[in-house]
Amino acid sequence: MFATFSGSSRRPRNVDLSGQRNLNPWTSSNRGPIQSGASKTVAQAQAERERRHREREELAATKRLQRVWRGHRDRRRLRCLWRQEYDLLYQQPMPAQDRRRRIKQAFPLLLASLVPRRPDDQQRLDLFVADILSLPSTSPSTIDFSILGQFEWDRLARLSVAALDKYAGLCI
Repeated sequence: MFATFSGSSRRPRNVDLSGQRNLNPWTSSNRGPIQSGASKTVAQAQAERERRHREREELAATKRLQRVWRGHRDRRRLRCLWRQEYDLLYQQPMPAQDRRRRIKQAFPLLLASLVPRRPDDQQRLDLFVADILSLPSTSPSTIDFSILGQFEWDRLARLSVAALDKYAGLCI
């Protein structure tokens, strides 16, 4: 009869580890090349890894964008607060002997908040320079230049030149 007959009529169990539920193994639902269960599983795992990687990158980009925006917003708010404090110093007229104190208080606020493109900041710079020029010039040390370091004075000079450039551009 049959040379391969072992005495048992029971078929061996076929275990499919691909995770697909194809009840009829002789029919194929897709018309493309047939992938084996292992290669399909590897392809799915690779696609899943790529999806998770994209999600991590999107999350990191979102965090970076939020950090940049919050920093920008906080710097803008601080400048606004410093401008308000500076404006409070210059609201009322002061006698000449108190102007030195006001210059010392206003100088760091001016450096921190001055944006040469803004007309209101140019007016603040004008007030500061007017204060310096209104000091009596009886001695060469009328202004205490040691209130801040060289870096701060250099920054004020650069900001003043930028404001003058902006002002000169408006006059031409």
